[in-house]
Amino acid sequence: MTQLLKKDKKFEWTDKCEESFQQLKLRLTSAPILIMPDITKPFDIYCDASKIGLGCVLMQEGKVISYLSRQLKQHEQNYPTHDLKLAAVVLALKVWRHYLMEFSYNNDYQAGSEMATFEARTEGSAYPSNWSEVEKAKSLDQMFFEKQEKVHQIREYLKTAQSRQKSYADKRRREMTFEIGDFVYLKVSP
Repeated sequence: MTQLLKKDKKFEWTDKCEESFQQLKLRLTSAPILIMPDITKPFDIYCDASKIGLGCVLMQEGKVISYLSRQLKQHEQNYPTHDLKLAAVVLALKVWRHYLMEFSYNNDYQAGSEMATFEARTEGSAYPSNWSEVEKAKSLDQMFFEKQEKVHQIREYLKTAQSRQKSYADKRRREMTFEIGDFVYLKVSP
């Protein structure tokens, strides 16, 4: 659809434009709902960095569990892109370490994104302290295996709490349909 807005471009509404418009409309009108984590399923982390901040999303099966972001400090704004990406990963590992015994990592580092962390590590990061933090976070794996009995007990407690919370959330949620011309009261919370 962005092609239609370009200067000296003929405005032609195609099926592809209609499909894009419907998808955009759906995303703008439906609220993103956070889901409860299911510790039996794998988690995905999506990280991104810019010159002003770091952002991460914890997902499971394509659905958002949690968002995380922070602004960069003054001195961090001069870091190279790959170091900022690594800082985003470290931030995610620190905050969500209790979910991440094993994890897959995704960034949007253009082509070859799956090689971004490997390239950054082999080129030698200007800030190697990040790597020790990543290694420390990954070593939590060992701690969880040593305390397997406790982990099993915690999982049972979490499953019980999750089912309680899910049943409460399901009771409160209801499908609503509106017709064109209906008046609705929209409450927007800060």
